[in-house]
Amino acid sequence: MTQAAANGIVARDAFEASLAALERSCENPLQGLFGPSSAMWLVLRESGVFLGAGAALLLQIAHPYVAHAITDHSRALRDPVGRFHRTFSPIFTMIFGTRDDALAAARRVRRVHDAINGPLGDGGRYDAHDANALLWVHLTLWHTAIHVYEEVIGPLAQARKDQFQSEANRFAMLFGIPAELHDATFAAFEARFERIVNSDLLCVTPQARIIGDYFIGAGRGAFGRYLPAWYRAMTAQLLPARLADGFALAPDPPAAQAGWRRCAAWIRRMPAALRYVSPYHEAAARLSGRAPSLLTRTMNRAWLGRPSLGTAL
Repeated sequence: MTQAAANGIVARDAFEASLAALERSCENPLQGLFGPSSAMWLVLRESGVFLGAGAALLLQIAHPYVAHAITDHSRALRDPVGRFHRTFSPIFTMIFGTRDDALAAARRVRRVHDAINGPLGDGGRYDAHDANALLWVHLTLWHTAIHVYEEVIGPLAQARKDQFQSEANRFAMLFGIPAELHDATFAAFEARFERIVNSDLLCVTPQARIIGDYFIGAGRGAFGRYLPAWYRAMTAQLLPARLADGFALAPDPPAAQAGWRRCAAWIRRMPAALRYVSPYHEAAARLSGRAPSLLTRTMNRAWLGRPSLGTAL
């Protein structure tokens, strides 16, 4: 067992060793860590996958470490759009950027996380470099991404899911998550997710409820009041029943299924320029030796908060 796994915190030297291993294993720096034949690009290029963002957030904040970190250190409730950009800009860069841009994004996130730690109500402490908390955030991202992809786009073959899991392990290395916390197959990943969901680790704390009500709730003053009711129903369907209940999201299977059908029909009719996220289009242009189009740079401002993957890192 590595030192990082033994004490629960990903040490800086372990983090840098993880990045060094990624750098050595990257065959084409221009393609980045994944590339056009990857399952990661196949799934994450789909804008429809981000319908799962609400569920991923609620799953993440059901971990007390994450809820405390957001409450104590994040401007999310004052700047939700900025929160989206601060979260997904580095993720998109790690997935669709060049190797050097991906590694630079990982180091930037690490620097931000350096300051995120503090006391818990039970006398313990949380730390943004906690390996198991980092792992849980990753599990929520990929679990919802695959689930929503299959609901909206269509089923993935088991071989593709296993490929995705192998690539997700590479993504986890960008945070220094140790190898003993990686899963060899998608089935093992799903089993780990279910074990955590069914454990007593996750709960809807008062801090989590405040965050959840703001982003998904329909109350006055909440960001979630702009969301349609069918989106809340879809989000509830993506959650374990006890967490949906804790966040006061009433399961409504007919509304959820109608929402999935509506979204799938709408998204499949979209032109590729809009159906696929703009960071994917930028990456495709880069590999073709072209500059990103004006539309791509404009849409990047919505997805990234900036015109290009490689700027303002």
